[in-house]
Amino acid sequence: MIINKLKEDIINLCQNAYGSKVIQKIYEIQELEYRISLSDEILNRNYIEIDKLIKDQYGNHVIQKIIERGYSDKLLILKEN
Repeated sequence: MIINKLKEDIINLCQNAYGSKVIQKIYEIQELEYRISLSDEILNRNYIEIDKLIKDQYGNHVIQKIIERGYSDKLLILKEN
């Protein structure tokens, strides 16, 4: 499935203008299991990689979409550490 291909290079995709739009669109139209899988792939990274996404001009939109869709529990855990 295409989601599995996206997961291979997810961080770079999130930091790309077009890649981040694709990831955001997945959160809008894909089934719940795929959205959760993608969120897990992004949020199961180390804090440094997630921090880079938060500060990136395109990656931050993906993080915002994760928060909007309610998959942000992992972000709260990272913030506390």
